[in-house]
Amino acid sequence: MATVCHGARAVPVDGRIGEAPGSGMDQFGAVEVADLAPVAAVLISRILLIGVERVLLRRIGSVGGPTECAAVFFGVGALVLLPFAHLGQIQDWDFLRLAVPSGLIYAVAYWFYVSALSGGEVAAVAPLSAANAAFVVLLAFLMHGEPISPTKVGGAGLIAAGAAFLQRRAPAAGVPAPSIRRPRLAAASWQMLAYAGLSALTRMLDKANASAARSAPAGTYGLVVFSVVAAAEFTLVLVTGRLPRFLTLLGRQPIAALAAGTCNGISFLLLLVALTLMPVSVAEPITSLSLLVTAALAWLWLREPVGARWLPTVAIIVGTWLLVADGVVVAPALAG
Repeated sequence: MATVCHGARAVPVDGRIGEAPGSGMDQFGAVEVADLAPVAAVLISRILLIGVERVLLRRIGSVGGPTECAAVFFGVGALVLLPFAHLGQIQDWDFLRLAVPSGLIYAVAYWFYVSALSGGEVAAVAPLSAANAAFVVLLAFLMHGEPISPTKVGGAGLIAAGAAFLQRRAPAAGVPAPSIRRPRLAAASWQMLAYAGLSALTRMLDKANASAARSAPAGTYGLVVFSVVAAAEFTLVLVTGRLPRFLTLLGRQPIAALAAGTCNGISFLLLLVALTLMPVSVAEPITSLSLLVTAALAWLWLREPVGARWLPTVAIIVGTWLLVADGVVVAPALAG
């Protein structure tokens, strides 16, 4: 019988113990190192896509408002997920009780997300999304029984500290200070924090589907979630008379809109796959590494200053890896 080390314990991993066989997770929610190659491929791909996605959202956000952007963002994402959904093979539609509420919460969360990115500097505001690590760790404990350890607390604390320091840095010469002295950046920061809390809640619903005995396939679940979000946002576009702005966005930024939606759909599909392989309190915070991609692209593409923002971003990255280390175990056969 194969075993992995979890702290001082040897834990059997073959057979179904809380997760599907071969998932690489034991009943304590740890990931076996022997199975990390596919997990790493999934997470690295998601990190890169999210990093690109944020900058693309900044581009389309300069043309359309949050509602129009979210409608395009999730509408295109739903179309991207359509080939991965196998609706004709679904026999149990009970997953809708998770997918529909998740979609409705996403609709509100991503309104805050797009509004924050379109209202503030990407490299300054985007790192605040990493604050959802603290929300994820707490909610994963309360809703899924994932343990809270000193390593997890330390990792979440570093991420929160990095985000806070980001807003307290000394301004460069001739540049107005952030936060209270720059109301637009302050508002964008609060919007990103609201997104962080709401997105953490949706991750708990997504994890509940991934852990269910008869869970829906990732593509099907993702399509329903994105369709709900797109329908909600497009309804708002019509009700509030924003259809002309919606069409203007598509006309002026078609490539950026399609690329952002494509990144969104594929990155969410990769998240759902990752949730079947590892704890949500590890799979979600590790995407904070996408902040490096965002900062680099914001500097190269949008010509936004980076400067001292690298220091809090590094703190966020270190915190992320502490969370990852707490959820990864080593197979004795590979330990040398």
